[in-house]
Amino acid sequence: DATLEVLQQEKPGLTLCYLPHLDYDLQRFGPDSPQADVAARELDAELHRLLTFAELNGIEVIVLSEYGIEAVERAIEPNRALRKAGLLEIHPAENGALLDPGNSRAFAVCDHQCAHVYVSDPNDLQQVTALLQALPGVERVYQQSELADIGLDHERSGELFLVAEAGTWFAYPYWIEGD
Repeated sequence: DATLEVLQQEKPGLTLCYLPHLDYDLQRFGPDSPQADVAARELDAELHRLLTFAELNGIEVIVLSEYGIEAVERAIEPNRALRKAGLLEIHPAENGALLDPGNSRAFAVCDHQCAHVYVSDPNDLQQVTALLQALPGVERVYQQSELADIGLDHERSGELFLVAEAGTWFAYPYWIEGD
């Protein structure tokens, strides 16, 4: 609704619209679930509205997705492993324990089946690499020297980059037991 309103009223030269239908329910229930089928039908209906408006108004539309979702059977918790090893620090807050990246020697920023791992002291790289390689479900730990080979040699990339095995994903918010 908001996108259609912006297109009608503002007539911008470029509009970006996020349609979350194939994101959240597929993550919660899996890509083969009945909920995923419902989400796909809902997405079709919303896209129909948008595409119909665009066609009637001479607007070019590009539809894309930044990733695909596959069914997984287990989760890997790199931040819990880093916390247990004394490398990740948390800050207690009213709403729970929050990651304290400034005081952590290492922490992972996880997104589905990959994770950037930030290591503040180069002397910790060997320990962090060994710890993460030993986690069941980690397919590959890329070293900083290998990041250029996979297009990730960016100033904001972690010192390490993790890839999960098929059927496995990185769970991101868990720091300590019982969370």
